[in-house]
Amino acid sequence: PAGADDRRRPGGPASAREVLVRLMKDPALRHTDPGRELLRVLNAQALALDDWTGLVEAVPSHCREAVAGLARQTATAWEWFATVLDSD
Repeated sequence: PAGADDRRRPGGPASAREVLVRLMKDPALRHTDPGRELLRVLNAQALALDDWTGLVEAVPSHCREAVAGLARQTATAWEWFATVLDSD
């Protein structure tokens, strides 16, 4: 069911997978070690909306606080990364 949680879930007009496929074809990323590392990290992060839902359901209650904390730290790091990219 659609609700407030749906608005906060990952996703957008262009799927992460579509964007990643385009980036993976870019020689400037594919042909350098840092570029390949970035593509590997992005690939690991590019989950479809349904995959995120499945991951939420897989976290046992006793691990939720720790996983939520790690997710927030990762989100903060990605936000910093995006801000740096936007400022150049």
